[in-house]
Amino acid sequence: MKSCIFAALVLCISVSPVAAQPGPAPSQPASEVVPGTSTITPPEHPITREQLQKWMELTMQLDANRTFLQASLDQTRKTLPAWIPDPVWADVKANVAAIDIVGVVLPVYQRYFSQQDGEGMQLMYEGPTGQQYAKLALKSRLDAMNQGLRGSAADARAMQADEAANLDALLRKRMTELTPDELARYHSFDDHANRSLGGDIWRQLDDQQDVLIRTKVNQVFQATMKAHNAELVAAQQAYLAKHPAKQ
Repeated sequence: MKSCIFAALVLCISVSPVAAQPGPAPSQPASEVVPGTSTITPPEHPITREQLQKWMELTMQLDANRTFLQASLDQTRKTLPAWIPDPVWADVKANVAAIDIVGVVLPVYQRYFSQQDGEGMQLMYEGPTGQQYAKLALKSRLDAMNQGLRGSAADARAMQADEAANLDALLRKRMTELTPDELARYHSFDDHANRSLGGDIWRQLDDQQDVLIRTKVNQVFQATMKAHNAELVAAQQAYLAKHPAKQ
């Protein structure tokens, strides 16, 4: 089973001499960023928020996303001016942590998957075997991202690691644990995802949700900095008064 585990964050943030602002966020919605989606007909009864939330929890995406976002912010902080007050940056981190990741990416999943798919896609990750499979699959993707890969490029590298770790064996084991009805629901989802939609669907979905999350993070950053603009200006002026050579 091929699945996209979670999107990577690449912050595009810069700070002006007067106040802090993020670099321009992508203006196009994810549906326009990745080609090849215009021929997709959304399902009549799309996957629900509850189904997507459960799947993202089973695949350990939510915790991994939150952890990776905070780690990325920590790295970004090192590249920003020292005069940015720590309380302001703490507010940035808190606001990013509060992002509703499921709500952000839900429109992408609803473009491709139905409620019936939502039932089938969870089955491989339930139970001890399913959770072991999810843990190892997530590790492969985290390793790829730690190598500097993002989006579908990270997913492709992770698939190579999955093969080396023989994750297919765990997948086959999990399939033997399913009832006939559950197995039929899983195969229905798998056929739809990898045949009806085409094998490229996961790359498209991966890259689209990556754009959505990055855009949302930059929007949150911009809004937080705007709310603290007076503090930022005062902090910068105080810093320049002490370091006139920096002007």
